Amino acid sequence: MWKLINTWLTKLNNGLNNLSHYFFTYQNQWLNLGLLTIILLFLPHLLYLIDFLFKCLYHILRFIYYLGKYLFSLLKKIFKKGK
Repeated sequence: MWKLINTWLTKLNNGLNNLSHYFFTYQNQWLNLGLLTIILLFLPHLLYLIDFLFKCLYHILRFIYYLGKYLFSLLKKIFKKGK
């Protein structure tokens, strides 16, 4: 698990390193400004998407938990009637 996370973080670090290399060495300042504007405008949407996915995952897990709890209590009632 940690190896997977470390690999992912290494790839992210390399990508950010390449991006910063282009920002600091490329001479066209208007392109840098345009890229920075696009990244900064897209960042809140990306964070909102991540937040939305975590909320969906939370509600799905909560639904599975309560469904299991309900089915378990239903099975207990069924087997209680049999006695």
